[in-house]
Amino acid sequence: MSWRALLSTSVRELRWNFCPEGAGSAPVRAFLQNNYTDLKTLNPGLPFLIRDAPGLNPVLFARFGT
Repeated sequence: MSWRALLSTSVRELRWNFCPEGAGSAPVRAFLQNNYTDLKTLNPGLPFLIRDAPGLNPVLFARFGT
């Protein structure tokens, strides 16, 4: 089984912070554009919080728990 389908078994929330125009955030934007649909389809109950603001450094937060 793909890692994408196993996310909701241990992760309770995924939060991305990035700059909408910065070159340093380009890989994050590309990842989300290429994978968001699959991730959300395979994990419909898992919250995906996407926050973009000018000047933000790209960060991914994952909240774990039961």
